[in-house]
Amino acid sequence: MLSYQDFLKAIEEGTKKEELILSAIEEYQESETYERAAMAQKYYARENVAILQRMNYLQRRGQVNSKIVFHKLCSGFFPKFCKQIAQYLLGNGITLNDAIKKRLGPRFDKDLQTMGINTLVDGVNWGFWNVNRLIHFRATEFFTLLDERTSIPMVGIRFWQLDEDKPLNVELYEVEGMTQYITDENDELIIMPDTKLIRYKSRIYSDCLTTQVLSENSYEVLPIFPLYANELKKSEFTDGLKSMIDAYDFIASDLADGITITEGIYWAVKNFGGEDAKQLVAEIENWRVTVDQNDATAQMFDVEIPFNAKQYALKLLEDSMYNDCMVLNLKSIQGGGLTNVAINVAKTDFDLKTDIFEWQVADFVQNILSLIGLPEVEVKFKRRTITNDTETVNNISTMLSDGYIDREMAIQLCPLITDADQAPLLKRIELEAIGAPNEPPDDDPISGLDDIRNILQLTGGNK
Repeated sequence: MLSYQDFLKAIEEGTKKEELILSAIEEYQESETYERAAMAQKYYARENVAILQRMNYLQRRGQVNSKIVFHKLCSGFFPKFCKQIAQYLLGNGITLNDAIKKRLGPRFDKDLQTMGINTLVDGVNWGFWNVNRLIHFRATEFFTLLDERTSIPMVGIRFWQLDEDKPLNVELYEVEGMTQYITDENDELIIMPDTKLIRYKSRIYSDCLTTQVLSENSYEVLPIFPLYANELKKSEFTDGLKSMIDAYDFIASDLADGITITEGIYWAVKNFGGEDAKQLVAEIENWRVTVDQNDATAQMFDVEIPFNAKQYALKLLEDSMYNDCMVLNLKSIQGGGLTNVAINVAKTDFDLKTDIFEWQVADFVQNILSLIGLPEVEVKFKRRTITNDTETVNNISTMLSDGYIDREMAIQLCPLITDADQAPLLKRIELEAIGAPNEPPDDDPISGLDDIRNILQLTGGNK
């Protein structure tokens, strides 16, 4: 694949930059990274390519017509796995000092969550730090040219096209800034008219009459960093997972086809041949009866669909996908009788899987923080929890009664009280301590939850 040194050498030898860009895009679109990401995106959208190819095959053989229904059941395992991992880690946002979090902008957590899901699908996404906003590019629209010695991205190329008959848009990202290109009527790449190199940290003033660039400067490095799905830097959509999803969807579709097409019966036709047999079948389909012609007979037989075997196969494939992908099957932790120990055991593999993704996200955020001058800041995550709330509240009550924690800590630990509701409850405790009137407001956040009040001793007990 084209490297940064190849890029510089070709320019020195007289090759136009525009020609190099088009050549690099064409080469990248044939790479395993691009093809895998494109395939994974289809399965994430529940477009099973194998099922659709099967339909095309049956159509070419003439086995598909208006009277025969072929089901195309595309399961949602892959999008479910990606969302589960990403949101388990990133659903509560990253934990940083308020002042630092403000520098990242109000949309950073949401943008990072979206990028996290897409990264698990594609294998890699690229985050462009645009002064005060994270913009991410997918693996099917962006790639970089790496330095041969350091493997650091030195040039980034983004490309997109609305349709085959529309012009190709290209953005070339270099350390100095970004340049926009577009293909002309001869399919040659040209710089966008009336544009020039756009610096990454430009200060622009504009009003209804004019637009003026106040200052222009760039970062010392390319402000674009990779976020990988795992330590292998590959998509979670592996060949093994694809094969299991295809097998599951094929069996589910065949089961639906068998029930729909046969409707539980078939007919044995005697003394009919050629067009006469087809006529008899047509009469049965249309009228559910037929007349006796030349001693011809039609006998009905019941058809037993191999339902149990296919159901077992589907269950086996489903369990295998959850186990191999190390994600959490919620069916395994359903029921109020499960203890927190049992829940933690059930999600051990899921936590290990999330740990690997957390390493990648932490490195990515750390690169952005270093870019804006905060290299020493530690990135932390508050994962979403899966617990038996009744057991947790009982444990909090016991610790409170035994004096190991006070009421403030009990409120903070209680899973049934949200962060937003903690402040008014803590204020109420403060008023109690000084003997001030303490009437619950009409919009009491825990109104009606008498058990929580008693357990956390909001109206009495030792502090």
